[in-house]
Amino acid sequence: MDNIWQIILVAISGLVGAWAQFKLKTTFSKYAKVPYSNGMTGWQAAAQLLKINNINDVKIGTIAGSLTDHYSHTTAAKQIALSEPVFNVSNIAAVGVAAHEAG
Repeated sequence: MDNIWQIILVAISGLVGAWAQFKLKTTFSKYAKVPYSNGMTGWQAAAQLLKINNINDVKIGTIAGSLTDHYSHTTAAKQIALSEPVFNVSNIAAVGVAAHEAG
């Protein structure tokens, strides 16, 4: 009987994860079509947030893929990795993702 509950919980977790991934991709796609009014790119947004907060030891670089953006906090290499659809692109989605990673 316990195995059935485990299977049900795993299935529910999988469905919730799939739904969240779907919502993330569709929302990103929707706002990737909306240009950012001042032309700022994802890279520029992240750099500006770091500068405003006097953070000078974090590098900003690119990473292959889409929605693979992340912040690496290891002492040797503090880095914000922005995916190709975010790094050098000026739209609401790119600036939002870059701001999230810089935050």
